Amino acid sequence: MKYATLLGQTIGVVTMHDPEAVTAYRRYIKQMGLDHFLSDKDPVRSVDFPTEDIAAKGMREPQLLVDSVKRAAEALADDGCDAIEIGCGLYSPLCTMAGLTSVKNGKVPLLDPVLISFKMAETMVKLNQVFGIPFRSGTSCYAPVAPEDLNNIRKEYNLPPV
Repeated sequence: MKYATLLGQTIGVVTMHDPEAVTAYRRYIKQMGLDHFLSDKDPVRSVDFPTEDIAAKGMREPQLLVDSVKRAAEALADDGCDAIEIGCGLYSPLCTMAGLTSVKNGKVPLLDPVLISFKMAETMVKLNQVFGIPFRSGTSCYAPVAPEDLNNIRKEYNLPPV
């Protein structure tokens, strides 16, 4: 979502055909402090492709799902979103592989968070290798797990201590 804010002033999300997913995304966006980037017109939308049909139809005919994502994304763009995230780790790679990376004649990016996460990880490694910038903060909520806690977790899974 934060990457979307680099590309547009008004962002939106296309997610699963599930009211709970829409609610969860709205909560997540608010927790991240990004709600001021959202469109005033229903910024989180679900596809019109029923979630229960994904395994039966969507995986055999992914274009059905891709077309559904495109319809929702175009509606968001019509309502002023200028960067849109595909809020599903299954939908986004299918759309990317199908070539759906933008709407409105290439003017509104449609973001695949799976792809972006991989590229961000690569960038973080490269920045560390070249400039010594750490992967994460060593303080606050991103601090590493304490060794004793990590070893307790590893013990539960029959893994050797670190």
